[in-house]
Amino acid sequence: MKEEAQLQELVDAGLISGTQAEDIRQYWASKPSYGSQRLLVVFSLLGALLVGLGIILVVAHNWDDLGRLTKTTFAFIPMLLGQAAVWYTLKRKPDSAAWREGSGVFLLLAVGACLAMVSQIYHLDGELHEFLLTWLWLALPIMYVVNSNLASLFFIAGATWYATDVAYSYPGATPWLYWLFMLLALPYYLRLRNQRPGSNAQVFHDWFWPVSLLICLGTFSNDLPAYMWLAYHLFLIASYILGKYLLQQQKRILSNGWLVVGLLGTIGMLLMQSFRDLWIEIPESWTNTMFLEQEFVLFILLQLLLLGMLLLLYRKQDLDWLRNPLCYLGIFIFAYYGLGWSDDVLGAVAANLLLLGIGIYHILLGTKRDHLGIVNFGLLIVTLQIVCRFFDTDLSFAVRGLLFLLLGAGFFAANSYLIRQRKQREI
Repeated sequence: MKEEAQLQELVDAGLISGTQAEDIRQYWASKPSYGSQRLLVVFSLLGALLVGLGIILVVAHNWDDLGRLTKTTFAFIPMLLGQAAVWYTLKRKPDSAAWREGSGVFLLLAVGACLAMVSQIYHLDGELHEFLLTWLWLALPIMYVVNSNLASLFFIAGATWYATDVAYSYPGATPWLYWLFMLLALPYYLRLRNQRPGSNAQVFHDWFWPVSLLICLGTFSNDLPAYMWLAYHLFLIASYILGKYLLQQQKRILSNGWLVVGLLGTIGMLLMQSFRDLWIEIPESWTNTMFLEQEFVLFILLQLLLLGMLLLLYRKQDLDWLRNPLCYLGIFIFAYYGLGWSDDVLGAVAANLLLLGIGIYHILLGTKRDHLGIVNFGLLIVTLQIVCRFFDTDLSFAVRGLLFLLLGAGFFAANSYLIRQRKQREI
């Protein structure tokens, strides 16, 4: 009851009257808490799922004894109930997040169940991606009509499922419609960021979007796997720059999915490329027709996108990126891969130097901001780099042990230094 004690302190100090204090208490009592709203959303979603499952189980118990017309009627009942729930939400509960999320998700799932049941009843032939494609077209308006964040997340997940089924199953094909679906879902995401910045819905979308794009980027690979390495690297760097500099930053780093996916993905790729064997195994896809292949076009588009982002930062007078080695990797990435393709030793050396630079950058950045987490993250990058070198070098156990002792001392010294600095400022 911290608020009550503070309110009583204001009354005792004569800053507000007892009547005003009582009015404030009544206002607090009538104002719904964010925790209760989130709980209502969770329970409404669970209720929608349970109702749908209940209908399916009841019908499934006597399914074989029902006629085709009766089966079709039962197939459409959940969807009609979902439409009724959406209509009620829009007319009676437009401001209720629980009703919007519950009715939106129920209708979205009911549409998919109806499609599946009708296909089974009439023995309609088709592939999984064809079913998903129809479902996505029918589910697209739901998130806009009901303003449902969960429906938007389900739609992104469904588009990702569709793209992977088209491309990663035999025979694979390029899922061009995936980009159309994501483009159609983009206005909802942008509106969410503008209207509810920092909300849990935005945090989930900030994770779903980069993860979905990262998964589906590989669906455009054909005959130039070397250029897909370039495309993945550029996408991860662009995701990092977007999350760190261009989008509104979250208070917690883990809430910024664009930044975390881009940073960890880039470091992971550099760690793999710090081994010579990887540069030997990456095929050199230098052919006369490489400029016409879709991997090369994807690489060019991502390179132009990244350069455009950096140019935008430069015009905004935001020059912090000039001290970030990841940004320079994005600019000179073709030269970096050119070194690796020409000589595997040069590629491994370049990757190790980049990792060392990224680690030092985060150590200095964490020291400047007095942030122990960023300092330790930079030290962790250097540690992982040294651990990787143990697998492709012939260092003795004594030298390896000495390196680990130095790293441990570095962790201790950096943390102790920042803690002492904080204590001195407090004094």
